[in-house]
Amino acid sequence: MVIDVALNEDGTGYLDRTMSESYVDWVASYMLSLGEDARVIQPRQVVDRIRETVRQLSNLYKEEADEWLDPPKS
Repeated sequence: MVIDVALNEDGTGYLDRTMSESYVDWVASYMLSLGEDARVIQPRQVVDRIRETVRQLSNLYKEEADEWLDPPKS
């Protein structure tokens, strides 16, 4: 397995690796766990999976968040 890693002086960098399509879910989950410290540019399948997961999480917590921010008046 060959992974091309480049680190810049400012701390940014990239990781480049060829992967099997069977790893899309795992890579998306792992990259999501890095939060704002990582951004996936390619492959499109991973980007799309991350977007869908974020959309699902947003919908899951939206109603609760709305109630937290604007609780019902008694």
